[in-house]
Amino acid sequence: MNNYIINESSAEIRGMSRFILKDKWVTVAIGVFIYQLVTSLVPDILTVLFPVQYYGDIYLEEMAQTSNVATLYNILTMGAISLGFAMFMLNIVRFGEVHYDNVFEGFSHYFKALILTLLIGIFIILWMLLLIVPGIIAAYRYSQAYYILADDPKKDPLKCINESKAMMMGNKSKLFGLHVTFIGWYLLAVLPAIILSIFLFDLTGLTYVIVQDILIMVPFAFVMGYRNTAETIFYELLKYEGRENLPHEGEKSLKPNIIDNNF
Repeated sequence: MNNYIINESSAEIRGMSRFILKDKWVTVAIGVFIYQLVTSLVPDILTVLFPVQYYGDIYLEEMAQTSNVATLYNILTMGAISLGFAMFMLNIVRFGEVHYDNVFEGFSHYFKALILTLLIGIFIILWMLLLIVPGIIAAYRYSQAYYILADDPKKDPLKCINESKAMMMGNKSKLFGLHVTFIGWYLLAVLPAIILSIFLFDLTGLTYVIVQDILIMVPFAFVMGYRNTAETIFYELLKYEGRENLPHEGEKSLKPNIIDNNF
């Protein structure tokens, strides 16, 4: 398959994101918030209800680690939710439509999503056995796999991974650079939780976890909506044929370098 090298700068991709989100910030944030509830709040609640058991003389706070029940929940659901969220974001970028049920649509292809998640996790762990950096590079290498499966749920999970590897050749640093530009937004989003947590000192247990998580998730929903829109645009640019539907200034900026890559 062809490997398209993205020419657009991070600023251009963020500009496309803002154009798409200009009248959808709240509705997209709600979709992201639903995704956060399933992937963040539920595991935290399970960790409180089924805490980690420690043995021996060393005492550790129960909330210091995720419980086995929460870990199992993440393993069993993360693939389907990640696939559904990719479908949700593709609908927004391509058609300007917000369908909250898309977030759970990945469960219609549960086993393929589960296998894809397990394969990606195994490959990243194997690379991390060398060093942390190879593991991070591997994560970027496989970053498009859920979008590929969302585009064609009939594809084999391993084929999705191989296609992602091909698409990301020469583009991993570009996606990393795009992610770096959102660091300031993340720091800004966490400020309300830090400030409001001062007033939560008398809350404990499950109540504290729920309130604290929601305080973090609400502002993060807008930042994640912005970032995930940019990531989805990045995928569309990689595909090349999705470029014609993206907002841009002039055709020149959307002409990629092309490397023939047969794998």
